Amino acid sequence: MEFIGDGRVAAPRLSQTRATGAELLDQFEQVVEIMHGFARIGTAHGDLSPYNLLVHPGRIVVIDLPP
Repeated sequence: MEFIGDGRVAAPRLSQTRATGAELLDQFEQVVEIMHGFARIGTAHGDLSPYNLLVHPGRIVVIDLPP
């Protein structure tokens, strides 16, 4: 398990953020690439939602994956 955040403050869930413009487009493209990655390895996330995606300076991090 890995802590995603700065110091003792956890990165926010995507559902807690409000991106606009280019930032929003970048986040969307990252999520699409994440989904393509899942497809390439023949798996799926059972609950891929804004509640299981963290935003840590410029990158989307998927959480709650099975072992």
